[in-house]
Amino acid sequence: MPKYKALVELPNGGESTNLTEWTTPDCQRIQQYAEALRIYLESDAELHRSEFYRQQTIFPEEVYTRLRQWVDGTSSRRMMWIEGPYSPGVLTLSNHIGVAAVDQVMDAQLPCIAHFCKSQYSFASESLSHRDAAVLSLFYSVIHQLAYLLPIQAPIADRRLDPQEFAKLDEKLKSVPAALNIIEALLEHAPPTIAWVIDGLQYAGDLSTNQLLLDFVELLRGQERKRIWKVVFTTGGRSQVLDRGIRPWERVDASGMVQARGGRAHPGGVFM
Repeated sequence: MPKYKALVELPNGGESTNLTEWTTPDCQRIQQYAEALRIYLESDAELHRSEFYRQQTIFPEEVYTRLRQWVDGTSSRRMMWIEGPYSPGVLTLSNHIGVAAVDQVMDAQLPCIAHFCKSQYSFASESLSHRDAAVLSLFYSVIHQLAYLLPIQAPIADRRLDPQEFAKLDEKLKSVPAALNIIEALLEHAPPTIAWVIDGLQYAGDLSTNQLLLDFVELLRGQERKRIWKVVFTTGGRSQVLDRGIRPWERVDASGMVQARGGRAHPGGVFM
């Protein structure tokens, strides 16, 4: 941990010859480590948000109601998967609902972790598929966001958050277990309330990484016993990981959504 020497100012403007040590707060130290991951933080959030405000959409009232109940805490379901139809457009149903969910969480002034997966990544390579790059980007984004939710002054003594652990994170798949360990450690120091919005998980994972994504889903589920916690996944089409990791009563079918660019809402539909 870097340490600095500082002179203590005296009331008369002089200087004391007594030196005190000043230590970088733990949260800032961890944030510095997390900043090294920024090159992998590729998300379509801003693109979807810009399209969100240009295009009106109608989706079933049940979906709107379930989302509102999830945000305000009146729903008994803390984890939810809203599955919309596959769409090749710029703004899909899942993207639209994901942006709406983030906005509602922010309006409720709740700490929020949000990530919008993409179908293609600039750091993908012959040895790293776009689907596996999506896994790395998701986990690194979560680490980066959690680092900035750490308490400012509280000491954080956790070897899993030492610099050598962050040094294990790079563009290789072997980094994923280390990333999960860091996420687990950060969650132990996270605020008592967090809302999660993760969109586009259908783009992430394959046979080699699906189990790691399932471990991530179970890690989030385990937070229910420790804090006020809620998670919503939104996808355009099916997700093998969520098919296995989400319980039947946690699923919401939004495939009946109708898009519109003005006009009256369909009966039972809500404009967003």
